[in-house]
Amino acid sequence: MKKRLTRPRELRPREAIKGVSTVEYVLVMTPRYNERKNRTVIYIALRTVKEFRHFRYDIVVEHSLEGRRLRFDIQGLRAPELTFAGVGPAIFETEYDNLSGKYEVVVTKLRKEVNRFHVNISPGSVLVEKVPGAKFVNLINRMEVL
Repeated sequence: MKKRLTRPRELRPREAIKGVSTVEYVLVMTPRYNERKNRTVIYIALRTVKEFRHFRYDIVVEHSLEGRRLRFDIQGLRAPELTFAGVGPAIFETEYDNLSGKYEVVVTKLRKEVNRFHVNISPGSVLVEKVPGAKFVNLINRMEVL
């Protein structure tokens, strides 16, 4: 009796496999009062999902505001300047003044993968209106993950 050989299963893209997450970063955008500037600004933090055991690495990010487009180009990780031991995610932080209205947020990873989000920024909130399908970054509008 001949045994029927089955064809090997076709591999699907990683993001399509149920239960496997491809999200590597969390991007936080939220209004925050800056005491030094004496006004509310948009606080932006990009952090890794992975936590590191030995150091709190910095994420190297080139960022810019071009009209209604906020760009964040992730270059990689850098060891901290002071080498005190620490546990936690790698992080990048910045603030922007005077943002109001609809913006496109573009996050690029090593100049290859791109995620595009659409947000509506008001003085008291950041509303996420559109997210990409397959993504390597989650955009959230609250501080509780940091």
